[in-house]
Amino acid sequence: MADSQARALRALQVVDTEFTADAVEWCPLDGCRHLLACGTYQLRKPEDKGELDEPQVRLGRLYLYSYNNDRTTNPLVEVQRRDTSAVLDMKWCHIPVADHALLGVANASGSVELLRLVVSEKSSYILQPISSLILEEQCLSLSLDWSTGKPGRLSNQPLKIISSDSKGQLHLLMVNEVGPGLELVASWQAHHFEAWIAAFNYWQTELVYSDTPWVCAASRAAPIESTSWLQEEEKQEATVLVSHTLPNSLVYGADWSWLLLSSLQPQTGSSLQSDMGARMADRVYNQKDAGESLAAPSEQRVGMVDISGSRVHTTSKICDLDLYPEGVNFDISLLATCSFYDHVLHLWKWEMS
Repeated sequence: MADSQARALRALQVVDTEFTADAVEWCPLDGCRHLLACGTYQLRKPEDKGELDEPQVRLGRLYLYSYNNDRTTNPLVEVQRRDTSAVLDMKWCHIPVADHALLGVANASGSVELLRLVVSEKSSYILQPISSLILEEQCLSLSLDWSTGKPGRLSNQPLKIISSDSKGQLHLLMVNEVGPGLELVASWQAHHFEAWIAAFNYWQTELVYSDTPWVCAASRAAPIESTSWLQEEEKQEATVLVSHTLPNSLVYGADWSWLLLSSLQPQTGSSLQSDMGARMADRVYNQKDAGESLAAPSEQRVGMVDISGSRVHTTSKICDLDLYPEGVNFDISLLATCSFYDHVLHLWKWEMS
């Protein structure tokens, strides 16, 4: 299929995060998809020579931002900042738990922490810590993933988290949804070196994947089986549509917003826009479960992001236009990236015309 549409990746906003920014995550839940979390990491430098033999202190800060499409400049507004141990990874749970959105954080104290999204007095949102579990002393908790990535989770399906650490171990946790609280189910030595990434197979959550060396990012109860993360070439060729170089930086994290925006006034309600990402995922997952072909009579290419060093590459992937309501043209997507050395959060707008 010939790609005749022009695309542009335009910087909307640059935010100085003060500490090194290494993780960004848009909330996937309906009604909260305008919220963006950003985690940071910073080694505290010794103030005098007497502290050189002291253990390194890893500082962190967790930011919560709100995207406001009505603001013509700086649409990303900080609504909360919380000082914490250095953040190595974080993920939103894909489903509400006890009627709240939950954010899981892997930090430099070797812990996994749960934070609950609540409404503040000013009708804004804040993240409130509710549970924390130390997985291993004297190590870093490097990554985590929820078992809820696949829509249509059964009510009796247990809610689990898989986490990896700097000693090469994997940790399986069970989430008590009533509390909610964390319970360690099992830990095992999966690698001889740092295990930077661990993730569930969302269709078979007894299976988890962990990384091979130098993989820093991958994106979306017992007995448990684990296997090393293998990078395989996709059958469908991806075409680089836009590439942008960020000088003197290392792009360390990226996430597409679940919000779907239109440059024109839609003919249907705005609630359809906010829920369209989930509807698209439901359709694809259901077809895969049924063994159906994903080919569709009407198709359009939408963006995916690939980060490599200091470059941000926007590539294309085919999706089904039948998923979109009539009269709505979602031709704008939001992308958040964070870079390591210049402690910057970038908000991008990806447009098709």
